[in-house]
Amino acid sequence: MRYSMKLTVERTEGSLSRVLGLVGRRGYGVHYAVARAEEGAPMMEVSLVLEGPGPSESFARQVREEAGATRVEFPAA
Repeated sequence: MRYSMKLTVERTEGSLSRVLGLVGRRGYGVHYAVARAEEGAPMMEVSLVLEGPGPSESFARQVREEAGATRVEFPAA
């Protein structure tokens, strides 16, 4: 199953690596990843297209706790 995931994380060194590492450890494949941040902004928006088990609240909670995401969404395709 392929689906989208959007999240907001702090713009710190290694934050994107933490997100992608967690996604990989949970068995999801990343087909597309984009990270955007405004100049000087403390947060960045990350959009992912993933292949794997469907989105779940436990996965979203783990991304918030372990990767420091403040917002996790699974928008409809």
